[in-house]
Amino acid sequence: MILKLKDLLDNWVREYQIIVYFRRQDRVAISKYSTALKTGYTNPAILHAFNTNQLPYYYNYSAIYENWAEVFGASVMRAGLFERSEFIQGDLIKDFCDKANLRLTGQLRQGRANESLSERGVEVFRRLNKHWPQAIEGSRNPVRDALVNVLSKLYNGKNYPVSRWEAEAFFNQFRDCNEKLACQAFPGRDRPLFSCNFDDYPVEQPWRN
Repeated sequence: MILKLKDLLDNWVREYQIIVYFRRQDRVAISKYSTALKTGYTNPAILHAFNTNQLPYYYNYSAIYENWAEVFGASVMRAGLFERSEFIQGDLIKDFCDKANLRLTGQLRQGRANESLSERGVEVFRRLNKHWPQAIEGSRNPVRDALVNVLSKLYNGKNYPVSRWEAEAFFNQFRDCNEKLACQAFPGRDRPLFSCNFDDYPVEQPWRN
């Protein structure tokens, strides 16, 4: 698929910059959980079980980086870490523009989009999805879509639907591939790519039905 994309873009593009941000895997899983609720899932999985001998590609950052670098060339890869402390002035847009050599001065900036749900937001969507269909007669339900937009803004925030030990155990499965990624994309970095602090998660497993 990446080769086909490059073949298509080669008709117009002569020089590439591939910009990619990597986020700690447990946080990506929590973000996917919020998105799944917004799109209509009633009780989506949070931390998927898998064979540690074959990491799921979505979270195998080393394999992802390697595939894109193999097609486009390592010299055009611009990798970053999706963490506010890693962004230029704590600003993702400024960081992206710096990597892409784009000017931000004078540009109109939109507000935040697709923010995570708060704990109350999670519960609202779980209940809503049991009774309000995503589609009507094979087409998207526009009323539900409008309500999702309103509720997403009303109940944005943070939610931690797994315990501290669950999140840490999930993340630990990717330590080897993250170390490989560090060598590939962040040579010379003198500290781990991702924080090992899981204190924002609850100690006990949250109650879910």
